[in-house]
Amino acid sequence: MNERGFIYPIVLMVCFLVVIFVAFQIHQFVMDKKLLKEQVHHLKVDSLLHLAYADVQAILAEKGHQLNEKLSFSYEDGEVTLTFREEIDDLQQFMIVAQLYSGETRRAWMYINIEQRQIEIYEEGTTGGA
Repeated sequence: MNERGFIYPIVLMVCFLVVIFVAFQIHQFVMDKKLLKEQVHHLKVDSLLHLAYADVQAILAEKGHQLNEKLSFSYEDGEVTLTFREEIDDLQQFMIVAQLYSGETRRAWMYINIEQRQIEIYEEGTTGGA
């Protein structure tokens, strides 16, 4: 009946498993929080791009001709800059730089059909807009 050293190792094992489980849960929480923050920034940049496109459509409807100048729009979450790059047939190519005030930036290229006032081609990335 020598049970003197039997309980302590079991308690240590149970405590170790509980600590491992809590550490794993904390790690998952931190990773989910980081992912959510990145998704929020991504959605904000997307909304900036959509707002800028709506403003460009309004300018095209107002002026009724091609845009050859650099346009800049400021919004609540950031700024969008559209730079005219080239004209191919009825399509005008613009480089768009959307930047949040927190520093996140996204570049995109779009080809706008001037007559129909709609996007024909839209590309994102670092080397788009060939």
